[in-house]
Amino acid sequence: MRSIILFTILCFPVGSLAQSVSELYLAAPADAISVPAVQRAANSSSEGDLLRFRVNDTTSGEMKLISRSGSKMLVGISTYDCDASDLQFWAVKGGKWIKTTPAVIKPLGKKDIVAILSTSPATVSELGKEIGIPFYYTFEIATDHLKLIARKQTGCDVAGTVYNYSFDGKRYKIQK
Repeated sequence: MRSIILFTILCFPVGSLAQSVSELYLAAPADAISVPAVQRAANSSSEGDLLRFRVNDTTSGEMKLISRSGSKMLVGISTYDCDASDLQFWAVKGGKWIKTTPAVIKPLGKKDIVAILSTSPATVSELGKEIGIPFYYTFEIATDHLKLIARKQTGCDVAGTVYNYSFDGKRYKIQK
């Protein structure tokens, strides 16, 4: 019996055995998490289905185990600093990670950009000049909610929440 268990463990990749968000974080491919695998355990902390980590001195990240259906899991990953952000969703099954972002959340459009600008009071100093307002996504602990947060036009301060999203089992949708 012991040899069967040992054989099973050796034949399947570690990622296929991952059950917690911490185990998924350690098993994630470099495409999903840009932190080298050997450094991941030292720069993360988890609470329930949400794990927070540091990419480097200026960039933070979150990994959320959003749903689990049998052996298939949906994982969300958000990374952000004062100037840029990235949001990805991955389907994980049997140790294989497949990027599914467009199927899980609608990309931001013109109406959303207006909402971001409205939340972060932008100052226009001259017509035709491009205005950059940083924003990022953050997951909530113990819920299926996601927030789109706008920063202030200058600095790294938070201006406010643009949207609250909820997960309907397949997609994130803006709460009305």
